[in-house]
Amino acid sequence: MQITFFSDSLDDLFDEKRRQLIDYVARLPESHFEHIDQEQFSNLTVAKFALPEMPAFATGEIQRDEPRFRQGTDAVVMTVYIPFQGESSHFRYYHHSRPVPCPVFECKDGMLLKSYTLGKHELHLLDERVQQDVERIQQFVQLAREMVPRFNTMLHGLAGERFKHRVYEIGENRKALATIAKSRFTVRKRNDGAEQVLVPVKRKPIALSKALEPDALQDYVLGMIEYNDILSTITSMAMVMERTPSVFATMNEEPLRTILLVALNGIYEGQATGETFNGHGKTDILIRRGDRNVFIAECLMWKGAAYLRNKLNDQLLQYAMWRDSKVALIVFSRGGEFTHVVERMKETVRTHQQFVRDLEWKHESGARYVFRRHDDPQRFFVLSAMAFDVPDDG
Repeated sequence: MQITFFSDSLDDLFDEKRRQLIDYVARLPESHFEHIDQEQFSNLTVAKFALPEMPAFATGEIQRDEPRFRQGTDAVVMTVYIPFQGESSHFRYYHHSRPVPCPVFECKDGMLLKSYTLGKHELHLLDERVQQDVERIQQFVQLAREMVPRFNTMLHGLAGERFKHRVYEIGENRKALATIAKSRFTVRKRNDGAEQVLVPVKRKPIALSKALEPDALQDYVLGMIEYNDILSTITSMAMVMERTPSVFATMNEEPLRTILLVALNGIYEGQATGETFNGHGKTDILIRRGDRNVFIAECLMWKGAAYLRNKLNDQLLQYAMWRDSKVALIVFSRGGEFTHVVERMKETVRTHQQFVRDLEWKHESGARYVFRRHDDPQRFFVLSAMAFDVPDDG
């Protein structure tokens, strides 16, 4: 791996960390400030955003390889190995000034490598050349190492300032709410779609109808209207997750699935029992009638196309065993590049060997397909794939 020293400004990194901290504190829910004091808050916040110690350069004995002579020339190549401690990629940071051109090393087996080409009559200068480079680099590395602890101390102060600002702002907001509560006007209900995830006064029934054609393997089917309504509700719930990232930031597939499961059962009720949706394994949501699945949803965190393909083959498509099954793939994305994730998800599903054709479906970050059953290629089911951006809280 090639390491280019001093290519990025430490000041730019400091500015970005400050912005991240300020934005993080601004997005925390009010409840976060109720049972914590300023010092505790500052310590926890700094632990999240503090920079690690910068690496140390030339921390031990410098070694060299045997000389390599270039045939037909006077040139001799000498490769030296310089030990270091810490994360090598952080050598790219400089503070205020840097040498030009920036030194370039190879990183291998915990050492930094650099090759020097000298004439045979110059070999006695190798030690001097290496020492000059080491001293020049050490000067800039040491400055960065000294600046990071100072910056982390400054972050502690900044976290305390933002804590006081939020506590004051929350107090003023509550005073304002107390004043407006005396108004004779009522609060207008929201209609942006998120209201669907609030538990209704009367839960929606999900009707499972008899299949049009008798089939020993299939007694009941989920109608397309009900199927679309469920997916619309899941989409609205994902919007809530996007708006409150601090609540969902540390959750992986299983707790996110559980939240969907609990909320869906708060909105819908079945004909036979109060609990329409059932958990199966760690990441599946099912509607079952008797011993048959009529709705299947697989939840997963995006970890690349191969991971998604394995989930499809090993779980979701294995459960789609009966005619007229309605299937959903719910992909949570975290870490940016959401547009790329959506496109890769669609491409991975569309190129699956059980894919038959696309279906028209209006969804901002999803697509719908007809798939054939793996155990009976003459029978088909509907698969809707949806991706949702669940940001971390950093």
